[in-house]
Amino acid sequence: MYRCLYEKLINWKNQFNSKPLIVDGAKSVGKTWLIREFGSNEYDKLVYVDLSIESDRSSVICFSFNVPDIISNLEAYLKLKIDPDKTLIVFDNIQCVPDFVSVLSCFNLIVPNYHVIGISSVCFCDLIIDNPFGASELESLTLFPLSFKEFLISLNKQELVNSISENNLASLTLFKDELIDLLKYYYFVGGMPEAVLSFCSEQDLQKVRLIQNNILDSYKCSFDNDINDSTYRLKRVWDSIPSQLSKEKKKFLYGLIADGGRAREYESSLLSLKKYGYIHKISRVTTGQHPLHSFEDNKAFKLFLNDIGLLSAMFDLSPDIVKVKNNIFNIFNNALTEQFVVQQLVIEPELSLFYYTNDSGTCEVDFLVDNGHSVIPLEAEAVPNLRSKSMKIYSERFVPDITVRTSLSDYKREQFFVNIPLYCIENLTKEIKNKSDYLSDWEHFFVF
Repeated sequence: MYRCLYEKLINWKNQFNSKPLIVDGAKSVGKTWLIREFGSNEYDKLVYVDLSIESDRSSVICFSFNVPDIISNLEAYLKLKIDPDKTLIVFDNIQCVPDFVSVLSCFNLIVPNYHVIGISSVCFCDLIIDNPFGASELESLTLFPLSFKEFLISLNKQELVNSISENNLASLTLFKDELIDLLKYYYFVGGMPEAVLSFCSEQDLQKVRLIQNNILDSYKCSFDNDINDSTYRLKRVWDSIPSQLSKEKKKFLYGLIADGGRAREYESSLLSLKKYGYIHKISRVTTGQHPLHSFEDNKAFKLFLNDIGLLSAMFDLSPDIVKVKNNIFNIFNNALTEQFVVQQLVIEPELSLFYYTNDSGTCEVDFLVDNGHSVIPLEAEAVPNLRSKSMKIYSERFVPDITVRTSLSDYKREQFFVNIPLYCIENLTKEIKNKSDYLSDWEHFFVF
């Protein structure tokens, strides 16, 4: 299974004196498989230790967090000699051992010639909160569910991937119907590796749904292990997300969790869900000015799941819906389409994602994308609203360089407006990274 993160792992390996790397991501996104595949392919030896298994944990650590001792224990436990230049050392489930992230930091300080990866189901920023070294001695990468591009590659649709990557408008027009059909399947299947592999091999959506429900059950079981919050509150927040997203205005309302629900009751639950990568929190901003994070309204936000397939399962969508022309794109007030856009854009760490409403509530823009240089308003609707009042109000007030809509319509380029087909939304991340040649890039990109 192709994962784009593999290329970043290669870059990490080839760096001079690579720092220890932490790969985080939610359960079931394929972290362990990817790192073991990388270690087996790119190194002569792979040393793998699962810190969630007591025998591995006690044999390696032996109550000592001294790095030379850990290396010696590894060699004795596994009966091999570790060659720093030819061996990848992997510690899985590092969140199971308090302060182990400090040990990884010490690898860089004491034995920087070793290649070490830690795998965590807890987000990197939460993992290093109590690390005395902070993040300075570590690197991090996040693995998400498969993107639509990775989904297409898994289905051996390389020609379609090439057309999207090369922005080949003639090919995209030719393959439009096929791309829309495949996008419908992605809305249902999503990007969890086990679900994708099952779909690729058997094309059985009922089996896909069983896998998704098992993943959802495993997520709920993990709530029981969170000692910082009430399992009851976590489940109430989690179960409310589909109804929150099916509203026309998708701002998260505590009152939908329970009658009289208040922020103080459920804030810690939101933090826990975010900590384990189960949700994406998209905050409101009150301006279109860069940098957006300076204007973030922490009291108003939208919550999305980490995977569109899991959201489809929570909506209990029938497999028959993918057989009906474009129905899956329009249901639940565009909930799945907004989920899709979030899932494709959060992959890029250089991009920050927010949404905008004015104080009077007369204008709401689905997303604002901050690329570190400028702010791009983005409207996400499968069936485009050609008279978007909100985008007009926003543009008159903030005069953005360009406004973007993503829909099922073909590419369309006007002076300050671009329509990007939903199945090509990943291309947005390529086009807005460098402000210096930003407009010229767009002009080149949309030559007909």
